[in-house]
Order: sequence, then structure tokens, then C-alpha cells
Amino acid sequence: MSGYSQISEMDRREAGTSTSAPLFKSKRYHPYFTPREIAFLSDKQRGKLSYNLEEKTRREACNLIEVIGSRLGFPHRTIGTAQSLFHRFHLFFPMKDFAYWDVAHACLYVSTKVHDTLKKPRDIIVASYHVRFPEEAEKARAKGGEMEINPKNLDIDKLRLVAVERLVLETICFNFKVHTPHSYVIKAGRALGASKELTKLAYKLAIDSHRTVSPLEHPPHIIALASLYLAALLTAFPEHGGVSVIQETEWSKPASTSNGYENRNGRQAPAEPPRRTARDIGEELGQEGRWCRQFGARVFDLQEVAHRLLDLLSSQPAQAIHSLSTSPQTPLTPTSPSPNQPSPIPHGPAPSTTAFTPAHLTRLKIFLREREAAMGPPPIRPQISQEDPSTDYTVGPGAVNILSGNADRNAATEVWNHGREAPSVRFFFD
Repeated sequence: MSGYSQISEMDRREAGTSTSAPLFKSKRYHPYFTPREIAFLSDKQRGKLSYNLEEKTRREACNLIEVIGSRLGFPHRTIGTAQSLFHRFHLFFPMKDFAYWDVAHACLYVSTKVHDTLKKPRDIIVASYHVRFPEEAEKARAKGGEMEINPKNLDIDKLRLVAVERLVLETICFNFKVHTPHSYVIKAGRALGASKELTKLAYKLAIDSHRTVSPLEHPPHIIALASLYLAALLTAFPEHGGVSVIQETEWSKPASTSNGYENRNGRQAPAEPPRRTARDIGEELGQEGRWCRQFGARVFDLQEVAHRLLDLLSSQPAQAIHSLSTSPQTPLTPTSPSPNQPSPIPHGPAPSTTAFTPAHLTRLKIFLREREAAMGPPPIRPQISQEDPSTDYTVGPGAVNILSGNADRNAATEVWNHGREAPSVRFFFD
């Protein structure tokens, strides 16, 4: 991982032969990590926290981001990017040093800049108050007014957002080029001849993939193909006597493949790919074939993403995540309206008609493991390097004061001044 924190030759020349710390550093953005690297960085930043507590915090943060984003009308790409930014942030900064809602606010704010769906920090924080403290919001709504928020608390939360925003930007090396898997699901679904219902289920799985670290391990077209692969398995995997769990229908299409029309180049319009069943698509994507060259993917990559999604579904069988229902529910009421100790953000129970039971998901995981064993050991992905990138990321004194509650009106200025006084950092990305 030396690409993150290596000193360039130019930096060495400019720093001279002094034994003091170099004046210049360089950090290179790497969009993807191997599972081994993510496990190493997660273990380090987790510290003394248990794995279950870490996963619970991640789920609550992703739920909070999603409910705030839905409340503000953000598209799926903005919400998903914010969730991935949260996961990336805690590969470099310890989870115990930050309140998850502060990081969630900052990640959502950065994501709005990335996707040009801008909202003011105040809008995000106010929406968060309504989500975290619905009882207070309901009381205000019953009185026909707005929820009362202490201006001092609101100013403190805005300062925290600014402090964490700078750290989030450093973790992505100020690279605002982000791609999401949602459009790839539609294109790959059409290319594979998937039905409407199968593509819709795969789209929901692609949305849920941002709740996991899969978008930090694989590019969006891999996430899209893995979502289609898992959707096909969930649909066609033997359950309820071997009957498919959804009724597939074909996309609407013209009576004939060409209709006698020509495109702008005067050529005949290409024929629509034949529609195929979920079982056929699952069998094709489950083994090496022509599709690997067509989409630039491997079976083992799809298996990795599918297992993470199955773990997500299995860990929350009664939660209203996207692949089990259509939208999140209102979180439960906290016991205290204190903004410093918000309640977790659980979802309400999913509808009783959900077809994917825990037993179904467990049998499917066993099936995938058996298929992997028959295929042999997976290829080893090369690591970026052998160094630890997280050692190059620190929290400045201004941000420490803000996050510890000792901030004053000049705290935001101190955060950015620390960046000017610190050794220059040059960020690189492709």
C-alpha cells in the first residue's frame, strides 16, 4: 500500500538532506481494495470494539443515511455513494473516535457534491434530527409547527460536519469521479435477456450492496453482474417445492424484431436478445464462459459479492432492506431527545409475504460454497503494497476540539488552517 504514503523523488529533492520530517508527501487514490486489505484495515480501526458492535454501527449509519436521503429526495446514487464513503472513512480512522451520525452527515454532504445534488449542511442536519428524534418531530407536527432545534446544538453539528468533511475528502484524495452499479444492472439485464422482475430484484440488490464493503472491492459492473447472479439464484433456487419465488414476465417488445425500421446509419436495427429464465441466467453466470470476456468479469468475483449480500440479508431477515421490500420504515422513538445520544435507526419489519426466508438464504449459501469447492481455489488478487495506508491519516487539533465538544466560533477556521500549516500533501488519482 505504499502508493498511499510514499514520498516522490521530487519531494525528496525539495526536502533536502535534513533529518526532520519531509515538507511534502503524496497520496494516491486507489478505488478498490482486496478482501484481505479491508480485513486488515477494519481490524486495526476497530480497536477494542467487538466485531458485532462494529457491524451494528455500520448498519445504523447506513440506515440513517438512507432515511435522511429519502427524506430529502436524493437519488439512489447519492445515497449509495454516501454509504460507501462511510465504509471507506473507517478504513482510515478509528470508529471509536467519531459518532456515526457525524460521519454519516459528512459523507452524505460530500456525496451531494459528487453527484451534483447539493443541499446545505443545515438541511441535512435538520432532516437527521427529524429521523433520529421522530417523537419530537411528531409533537411539533401535531401543533402545526416545525420541530424546535437548539440553535447552539445546530451550530455545533455544522462545525462537526465541516471537520469530518475534510477528512472524508482526504480519504478519496479529492477524487469526485464516482460510478455506481445501478445503470449497469439495466444494461447487463437486457444483454443477458433477463425478465423485468428479475432485473428489478437485481436493481434492489445493487442498492443494498452499498450497505456492504463490496463497492470498495469491485467495480460497478461486477456489482451489477453479481446482483443479477444472486437475483437469479434467489428466484430459481429450489424452494416451496421447486417453484420459482417470483412470476417472471418479459419486457414489452415489438411484434417483430426489426419492424422494418432502420437506424440513423441506414442499417437494420439489431434484434432483441432472446428472453431467458432465471435458472438459465444463474447457470450461465455460475461458470466460466463467453460472458466473462464480454463483461470483463470472473465467476469468483461474482461469488464474493453474492456472499456479502447473502450475509447482509441473513443478518437482517426481518429488516425492510431494499431487496425484501420497497422502502425503509420510520425509526423507533428514542428515549431521550439529546442530540449527543441518538437512538439506533432500526427499520420496521418487512412484509409477511417476503419469500426469502432465513432457511432459504442458508441453503443458498451452502449451495454456493459447494459450487466454489467444485471450481477449485480462487485466484489470489495482488495487494496494492505491503505498507499500512491508514498511518498517513490524522485528525488535526481544530477537528479534535470540535469533535470533543470544546469548539468555539473560530473552530472551523482552525480546521482549514491546520491543513495550511501541515506539510504539503499532493493527492493523485487516475
